Amino acid sequence: MAPPITLQSIIKRTETTHKIKLNNNNLDYYYNFMSRQMEAHKEYDPNLACSTGKTNVYPYRQLLIDKVLLFSVLSRKTQIRDETDGFTFVDSEEKLRLLSARGKEYWYDNRLKSIHSRGVAGRIPETYETILNDIGKDEAITAIWGRQLDYERDIQAKTKEKIKVNNVSGNIAMLYS
Repeated sequence: MAPPITLQSIIKRTETTHKIKLNNNNLDYYYNFMSRQMEAHKEYDPNLACSTGKTNVYPYRQLLIDKVLLFSVLSRKTQIRDETDGFTFVDSEEKLRLLSARGKEYWYDNRLKSIHSRGVAGRIPETYETILNDIGKDEAITAIWGRQLDYERDIQAKTKEKIKVNNVSGNIAMLYS
């Protein structure tokens, strides 16, 4: 039997899975976030295996890995792909829209699309929106953004603001910019 997984190993797996950059300066930052998550969510057991009907998975382990990525993005430490196919930090109110769920074909960053898909399919015990709302309440995030972040208000609403209505040959077309 393998030894139990630790918070440090989850952070390391996030580095491998989601390509966040770890170093001696930020390892404690992520560890403290994970500790706050484990304290707030006693039900999280990264060593608990559950059957999804197809394979045995560790849903809380994957959830924690995904949360570290989103925490890193909201902490302005990890870049995500944007609409220009480049990479950018989510470092302004306007860029929060890049985190919005816009349907299968409208994701700029495949890592975010994968987290959203896992939540929809029930392979992790929380939805993408719930995860972002939970992280948005974290003390480190509220210190950076000056308030708690809420998916509906701060992320989805920013996306709706960017929708432009164009009149094309008498037809109204809604375009994502």
